[in-house]
Amino acid sequence: MSKSYEEKIIEKLIKKYQNSKLSKDCSTNNIKIGMVFDEKNMPDYVSDSSYLYEADIESSVNKLKDLGLITVDYNLDERIRKVYLNLSAVDNAYLYLGKRTLSDRKKEIMDLLKRYKDKGNIVKNFVIFIEERISNSKSTDKYFKTFSELEELLFILYKIVNQKEDISLRRFSAMYLNDSKRLEKMESKIISIIKLFGGFELDSEENILENFNIYKNPSFVILKGVGKFKINNQFIDLKLLGSELLLSGNQIEMVEVNGLDCKEVITVENLTSFYDYPETDRCVIYLGGFHNRIRKKLLCKMYEFDKNISFYHSGDIDAGGFYILNHLIEDTDIPFKGRNMDVLTLEEYSDFTVTLTDKEKERISKLRNIGNLCEYKEVFDYMLKKGVKLEQENIKY
Repeated sequence: MSKSYEEKIIEKLIKKYQNSKLSKDCSTNNIKIGMVFDEKNMPDYVSDSSYLYEADIESSVNKLKDLGLITVDYNLDERIRKVYLNLSAVDNAYLYLGKRTLSDRKKEIMDLLKRYKDKGNIVKNFVIFIEERISNSKSTDKYFKTFSELEELLFILYKIVNQKEDISLRRFSAMYLNDSKRLEKMESKIISIIKLFGGFELDSEENILENFNIYKNPSFVILKGVGKFKINNQFIDLKLLGSELLLSGNQIEMVEVNGLDCKEVITVENLTSFYDYPETDRCVIYLGGFHNRIRKKLLCKMYEFDKNISFYHSGDIDAGGFYILNHLIEDTDIPFKGRNMDVLTLEEYSDFTVTLTDKEKERISKLRNIGNLCEYKEVFDYMLKKGVKLEQENIKY
């Protein structure tokens, strides 16, 4: 059954309304939702055979006008030039088409958001943000455009932040989204939400999901230097091994620390620097950016074995490097100190420093307010005054 002219006109106007910022923002100043009666929108009214249809079309327009759904502009010959949606009767226009009103759809979204308010801080912070935007009639298109998109987004965000066991990204996606590649398509949006509403300060998005035990590749730890460990009844002495040791996540679960005949344990941010770092009388661990659950477990086992050993972190002298240091302190409860992350190192390698961007300066300024990093204010002030940072790979150990 073909649609009536009334339906066609209202559907076109509602579609234009939905695609406009009127449906999302409060301001309606100088904005109208209209439709010109031309060959594109109403060919029956302007074609050579228009005399066959114009009476029905004009009758339909008059009916919509009498219902208060539209206003009409006419040409000098009293033919219809353009119709406008009556913005004060938008809900009635939806009802006329048998569709749910905007008020109903907003209520459905708000009810969904309420159900996720107690699903963890990141989810809660995101929910509050979306609620405020909807309440203030602001756009949410950056995050979702339909109810089903929001429903999927909230569900998978909740599952991510509550993932306790190690799992591959594709297996996680298949388990909760019935599609092994679906999460990869959503990953950029998910990561931006986690960063914004979880307080994460990352230069790279590469390993943020690892913080929730979701890995694109198997998780592992590389260490060298001094240390004695027992894994599944096998004894390993790093000093006797004489080379780097790579441990998988499963192995770290079974690791027992048998000896740490050293004065310090050092985590190193970058792989090149890890291989360059001297290993005599110390245990050196490749961190690879922010630590995850597996690396945390190994570090905590070592700290519990001997709390008299000093723990250090060596990384880039930039905002990211210090956020990693803070994350180590905060998440492991181990009193980590920075190594080669001071003013003397910046001065010694001044020829290799890089100019800070405005965004980097802003991030470094925020570091001054972090309690765990109060002893590094001199470094932050120097970086801001000189406008420089230093990548770890430039340091010769």
